[in-house]
Amino acid sequence: MAMLPSLLSERVRSNMGIIRGGVARNLSSKAINQLIIDSGQSGIRRTDLLAGIREVKGIVQSGDYVKNIRKDRRPDPARIQRSRGLMLSEYSFDVKLESTLKSTGAKVEHWVTIRKDALPTIQDIEDGALNYWQENFTGDVETDATLDSISVEGARRR
Repeated sequence: MAMLPSLLSERVRSNMGIIRGGVARNLSSKAINQLIIDSGQSGIRRTDLLAGIREVKGIVQSGDYVKNIRKDRRPDPARIQRSRGLMLSEYSFDVKLESTLKSTGAKVEHWVTIRKDALPTIQDIEDGALNYWQENFTGDVETDATLDSISVEGARRR
């Protein structure tokens, strides 16, 4: 499932031929942008160019998808991006824990990877991250913090 072309900027859509050629030659985004500049145009914003490259490669970003699933539901495996590297478990979820240090009041982000062989609900994923938090960040004076939020930010599958 690729990004819909209507979601791409006009500049990216008008340069899809150059972007496709650059992807076929395995060029970096910087090199593809240079090809666009060499064709007499101004460059494309990197964020927009990367969206075009993902479109050409057929890469689906699952982060926004898993962020919007109800806690009592399981993600659709077909909408979870396949991992390019070796994975020991069938599914891997990136969870962001936001906290406030009690000693200084500073805001801190922690990232936890939850791995599962069976497809869990979002609540199961968040519970796994909460267990990690409780085991590692409570009770110690230096790391004692108040947990503000837990959110599933990304997912991959084998």
